[in-house]
This record gives sequence, structure tokens and C-alpha cells, in this order.
Amino acid sequence: MPRNDRDIQRGIDALKNAKSGRIHIFIATSELHMEKKLRMTPEQVLEQATLSVRFARKHRDDIEFSPEDGSRSDPDFLCRVLEAVIKEGASTHQHPRHSRLRGTRAVRRVHQAAA
Repeated sequence: MPRNDRDIQRGIDALKNAKSGRIHIFIATSELHMEKKLRMTPEQVLEQATLSVRFARKHRDDIEFSPEDGSRSDPDFLCRVLEAVIKEGASTHQHPRHSRLRGTRAVRRVHQAAA
């Protein structure tokens, strides 16, 4: 089982007897964090985010996704990630309210994807 799946499985196990509960998935999406912290390409991060939400969604209906360091992320990449995790079933998502993103087409794309 991949490391991320093991972490997610721990959350699933902790909620095993709960009537409700949310699994919160997060991954870094800024260029700096992808390169230095994760040592992953943007495509690898996109794939990992998608697979993580898909895995969690098999066990819980309530999935939250957050892009770590999202306020420094490329807006188009951030939207691609958010669109993908929403499609996989992330019912709650957080995105930065940073001046670089506010009022842009990118934020509108995110809101349209969530609708």
C-alpha cells in the first residue's frame, strides 16, 4: 500500500465506528513545495491528489481537499488540481483567498467546477 494510502487508511480506521466523519486530503501545489518538499512534478502531484481522493471516497462520502501552499501556486495548475479532486468526489475544498487569485478566471473556473 503506498504511503499516502496508509495515511488515509489510518483516518478511515479512526472513523470506522463513527456515524459521520470527514477525511481531509491535502498536498502541496506550489512550484517551490512540489520541487523541494515533495520532489514531484506537477503531473505527479495532480495524479497523487486524484488517487488520494478516489481512495478516500471509496470509504467515506465526506472528503475535503486542500492545496497546501495554494496561495503561491500557479492559478491554472491549482484549478486543474481542484477540478480533478472535485470530479473524484471531494465535496469540500479549500482554496486560497490571495490577491493574486481574487477575481481571476482561475477562481471562476474553480467555482464553476464545484457547482
